[in-house]
Amino acid sequence: MSDEGILLHDGGCILQEESFFLQGERILMQEERFILQEQWFRMNEDHFLWHEDLFRVQP
Repeated sequence: MSDEGILLHDGGCILQEESFFLQGERILMQEERFILQEQWFRMNEDHFLWHEDLFRVQP
């Protein structure tokens, strides 16, 4: 009986490790998404700054 308990416990540990690994992957994916969003916002900022320069009245 104790052998079965140990096997089940080990299986549970493996499952937990896999779920932590998946959570880690999901966090990495979210970080990449935030980085892409930041780059996109920065591109938009540059775009708007460029337009400001374009429309600024020349002295």
